Amino acid sequence: MSSFYEGTYGDGSGLGVAALLNDRSLEAIPPPLRVALEGNVGVLETAIERLRDVKRLLNSDVASAVGVTISFSDMDGD
Repeated sequence: MSSFYEGTYGDGSGLGVAALLNDRSLEAIPPPLRVALEGNVGVLETAIERLRDVKRLLNSDVASAVGVTISFSDMDGD
């Protein structure tokens, strides 16, 4: 599972889910996180929506490409 997240497999490497998360959502929150939580709710709302987009992408495109079904439970935080 870490290979999928990090984008490594054996001697090869590429973009993993971590890169997708950083590119699509986490970059929207300026550091430090505690300051973003205190002063800019809009940035956090944008990041949450982008995380939902990543979830949809994982459920459809990525799952289809690797031939798996991804399911999320009630405990996944959405």
